[in-house]
Amino acid sequence: MRLFNKMILVAAVLAASLGTASAALLPATLNVLIKSTDNAGIPGVMVVAIEFGMNGPSTFTKVGVTDGSGQLITPFTLTPNKNYNIFFSSHGYSPSIADQFNSPVYDPNRNIYAMPDTTYYSTFTLTAARNGVGRIKQVFKGASVSTFLFGGIYNMRSQLQAGTGIAETDGTGAGTLTVDNVPFAMGNTYNINLYDSLRTMA
Repeated sequence: MRLFNKMILVAAVLAASLGTASAALLPATLNVLIKSTDNAGIPGVMVVAIEFGMNGPSTFTKVGVTDGSGQLITPFTLTPNKNYNIFFSSHGYSPSIADQFNSPVYDPNRNIYAMPDTTYYSTFTLTAARNGVGRIKQVFKGASVSTFLFGGIYNMRSQLQAGTGIAETDGTGAGTLTVDNVPFAMGNTYNINLYDSLRTMA
């Protein structure tokens, strides 16, 4: 009888363990609204929810674009129990990605810890009318595959960073870095860098 009882107990524990392992946590959902100071939605804004791993943005990172109302076209589905940092970029508007990244102020709209089966709402207000700036796009290849990389525009004359962008690579390691709001300058002023922690790129 004891042997029979032990077998039942082992079977029950095994069944419970398998049930727990197979019960996947439901993802979180993030809705983002980007608006101007007059409360009008801003379309075409790139929004990125970055989950930082050991080597920079991880594969859990999400990217999207806002529609005509300023809402994400498709809300982000976030992996549970991961911490996400929200960044956005739109040409002609501030703050820049560099300003957001370097801001010492904690913003609960920009820092999301994804709890299972939870819906989050983040709203950001952008300031318009940045004059004397342009957009730079740089196609690249040979980077780490299927990931997100930070890139920057460096002013070689002033020795200062002139802009920051985020690029997504495809399965071959190719992509396009877009940097908004770069001040107009003479030729041979800027140098473009792409930061890939697994490879050295410039």
